[in-house]
Amino acid sequence: MRFAKPTRLRWLSQIIFFFLFLFLLLRAEFRGSLRASTGDIRLPYPVNLFFRLDPLVALANAPASHALYHGLLWSLLILVATIFLGRFFCGSICPLGSIHHFFSSLKSERKRGKQLLKSNRYKRRQTTKYYLLAAGLVAAMFGTGILGWLDPFSLLVRSLGLSILPATGYSLRAVLRVLERSPFSFVQSVGGALHFILGAVLLSFKQPYFRQGIWQGIIFVYLVALNFRITRFWCRALCPLGALLGLVSRGAIVESSQDEGTVMSKRKLRHGATLMALCLALFPNVSCNRQTASPTALFPASGEVAGWSRTSDIRTFEAADLWKYIDGEAERYLKAGAQRVSTADYKFQNKVETVVDIYTMAHAQGAAKIFESEPAAEAKTIHLGDSARLYDQSLFFRKGPNLVRIVAYEDLRENSQAMVQLGQSIERRLPE
Repeated sequence: MRFAKPTRLRWLSQIIFFFLFLFLLLRAEFRGSLRASTGDIRLPYPVNLFFRLDPLVALANAPASHALYHGLLWSLLILVATIFLGRFFCGSICPLGSIHHFFSSLKSERKRGKQLLKSNRYKRRQTTKYYLLAAGLVAAMFGTGILGWLDPFSLLVRSLGLSILPATGYSLRAVLRVLERSPFSFVQSVGGALHFILGAVLLSFKQPYFRQGIWQGIIFVYLVALNFRITRFWCRALCPLGALLGLVSRGAIVESSQDEGTVMSKRKLRHGATLMALCLALFPNVSCNRQTASPTALFPASGEVAGWSRTSDIRTFEAADLWKYIDGEAERYLKAGAQRVSTADYKFQNKVETVVDIYTMAHAQGAAKIFESEPAAEAKTIHLGDSARLYDQSLFFRKGPNLVRIVAYEDLRENSQAMVQLGQSIERRLPE
């Protein structure tokens, strides 16, 4: 039996939840009569579903109002699932995250070649969301709901409801008005039919206008447009909900990344042992595919190779989260059997910034497939691993099921041997 690949499942999940969010937002409009209503006014759809699932709303509401509404208890399901599965909510459910992921995946002249790699590298600004989360929680303790400004669902509802959808409705009505006033009866019929369909699906009962809604729309469009230059800037640097789920997922059983020197907790060891026993009990004839060498052992420490120093922690992205590191190329690597990628930053002589990526594939054929798909023009073939190519600013080689890419952000032609020496040190550490 063949299962759908993680990337396709994630895209499917993003599409389903995004259109569910959009449907509920459009159904939040009350089209009845306030005068005719004798009791409580209730909408037929759970239009606040995503807010109920939002742990940030619950966490900010409790200290600000000194109460926790029972509807927000649904957010505990997300927190519990995050403890076990990591930040699945950000990549598979969050509609705002899906929007940023979609626009980040579009090709841009600002994110090609080494610019794409640089866009996906870890930046210090990614810690900003944690400071925003802390500041918001402190403000909530004093009764201020400032976190509502940055909560992804609040931001998306305000941006779409107060700016994007009203502007879209206004534009559509203008076009439909032209069609319906056309001197041709066929065009009038088409305009009337479209007005009827769009009126039931998209257009508001009454065209809304919101003062200063244009500024909300400009901010939203600007955040989305940033994806063409900086991959998922909102999600990585600003989103306080992502920060909260990131903190909760630090001890997740299924992790998307790991930092060098992280010590596994006793709780995680117990869960890991339980899962391993269950795996052996249910599938005694199938070996559990695990990484044989820890990422720390694959990367030389500072000073182990002359002139080279490591300037960052080691991060590892599993197959299901490969898109977080290489958005535009993740599908190609997954098709070739990529299981994970580990990455770290280096500097040569404390000047030339360099990034080292080590991909672990399911088999050597997958590594060879990716290696051969890379352009060989202007590359020099050298003896390293099974195959290797040396470019002006990069070194790319494979050994067994492993692929190693070393990219310098400045020209290293005069010190190309230094890059080769770094590659040789890594090659000796790779398992066969």
